[in-house]
Order: sequence, then C-alpha cells, then structure tokens
Amino acid sequence: MPPLSIPTSVSEYGALALDHGATDLHFMPERDRVKVYARAATRLKLLHHISQDQYYRILNMVKFEGGLDVADARVPQETRLRLNVGSTELDVRASIIPTVHGAALALRIARFGITESLQSLGTSPEEERLLLELLTQGRGVFLVTGLTGSGKTTTFYNLLALLAKAGQKVMTVEDPVERYIDSVLQVQAYPHLGLGFQDAIRAALRHDIDVLAIGEIRDSETAVAAVNAAFSVRLVIATMHSTDLGHALKRLYLFGVPPMDARTLLLGMSHQSLITLMYDDRTHDTAVFCVSRGPYQCDESEVVLLSRFTHQTAQERMQEFRSRGYTVFNRYNDLAGGDSRGDH
Repeated sequence: MPPLSIPTSVSEYGALALDHGATDLHFMPERDRVKVYARAATRLKLLHHISQDQYYRILNMVKFEGGLDVADARVPQETRLRLNVGSTELDVRASIIPTVHGAALALRIARFGITESLQSLGTSPEEERLLLELLTQGRGVFLVTGLTGSGKTTTFYNLLALLAKAGQKVMTVEDPVERYIDSVLQVQAYPHLGLGFQDAIRAALRHDIDVLAIGEIRDSETAVAAVNAAFSVRLVIATMHSTDLGHALKRLYLFGVPPMDARTLLLGMSHQSLITLMYDDRTHDTAVFCVSRGPYQCDESEVVLLSRFTHQTAQERMQEFRSRGYTVFNRYNDLAGGDSRGDH
C-alpha cells in the first residue's frame, strides 16, 4: 500500500528503507514517471510512483551529498552517503546509470556494522576460528568472494577492523570508500585523475604497512597488482565477485595471474551468500559462509572441487536453519538447495 506521504529527501527514503526492512531501494525511470521499489526478503516490492521532477530532486540530492557531478548524466557514477535517520546512522552506496528514460538510481543500505564476533555475520564457530587463524598467522593473499548483495563489503570491513585492533597497520585502496573504519588508513582511488589502483597500491607499499586491503579485484590491473603486493607486505585482503570459490580461482587465471603465483601466494578464500530467515512472520538477514585454506593446486580439478565444496557447504548450512523451523529465502537459486519451502 502506498505511504501516506511521498519522501522528499534522501534521509526520508533511508527511513522508508528501515521501515520496510529493505536492503536496497531502486528508482526505475519510465517514460513519464519513476517507480520506486524496495528489496526485502530478497524480493522487489513496488512502494510508489513519483514524477520525473520529484525524482530528479532526489537524484540531485544524492549527487550533491555524494560529491558527484550534478550536471553529467551521460556516464555511470558511484558514491557513498552517510544518512542520519533519527538516532541511526546508515551507510549507503549509491549507483547511478543512464537508461533510455533517464538515470536509474540504486541505493544499497548497509545492514551490518562493525562487530566483535564474525559469528554475528553468519560464520560458524569453526569458520570464525579458521578465518582468524589465516589472517593473523598466515602470509599472502586472502579473497573475500560472493555475488552482488552477498555482504562481502561488510565482511571485508569487519576483518580490517579486527586486524587493526590486533595492532596491525592496515591501509586500503578503494573506489569508492564505502565505510570509514577507525585506525585504518583508507585511500580513495581516482582513475580518471591518474590515481588508478596500481599507482595507489605502489604508493601504499612505501608506508611500511602490515596489511594492504583492496576494495575489489575487478580487472587484470587490480588482480596482478594485488598478487605482486603480496611479495612486499605480510597480508593482502581483497574482495571479488564470484559464484563460488572455484569460480574465484578461475577468475584469477582469466585476469592474468600465473598459476604458480596463485599457488604460492593464495592464502585462503571465503565465499558467502546473503539469505533471509523467516520465523513467526519475523525476518532476519544473515550470510552463509564457506571458508577454504590454501595452498591450492591451481588446476581445473581444483576449480571443480572448490565449486562443489562451496555449494555443499551452503546447502548444509541452509538445511540446518530449516531443521530449526526457519523458512529460508535466498536471492540466488544456485545456492538455494532442493527444498521448495520459501526458497527463492
């Protein structure tokens, strides 16, 4: 049912997202209006329609508050916002992309903050112990993987906060910087101004750091730079989009990382998928994790084994939730398992 009043500011839309338990808000322009959707329990729900004029006021607020070029509507833009909604602070990632009917806007709401225990994010006690052991005692590259909306960024920042608290000097290279972390040096890359990931990483290595964190490995430049950096610092942590752990390993090859370097330097990987649990009409978001320790054989058989391990682990964890009476909603069918009760 449409709200009694249409929000007129970005903060009011943040409050609307909280009211609906939404992880995302989507503004989808049509020929003569804009539809506003919220994603909750993995499903998109139409909230209301607004006029083009109402929408462009909101869009320009997002651009202005995020430091983007208000006048440029021809290229995709991304930024982060911090919204004050009553006594709650929300970290929001805004993404704008041109369409045939005007710019589309997606606002991703950060649902988790920094926590003392990784189990509150969804790891099992055994997975938490393995993660902490790998990151505090190991040397090399650790990848945090998953699909869009799986909670990779939340896990990434929590790991950095734990390492900084343990006395490690941590520096990040990101584009954009999505959340600010105390005691962590965070560098914003500006590729269009000549400060790309490779240049920023090269500069970061001159600061005698213990941990280099790369916001996302998205191309050959960042992949090779991340692996090369592991020869100079104790630990490199990076996120990467992937369908499973085997796919993550294969993407490193496709990005030009030599199998020998991957075998030598890849310390371990985690994969996660965000699911929604429903019990007595109450919902709760959590992540399903799969954590793997290197070294890896780095061949096709290893890719197959890691993919199978990822899916089996996810299905077992979701079956565990079902056995406790939860209905499990999952945005990605490939990890949903064979139970049809509420799985999407």
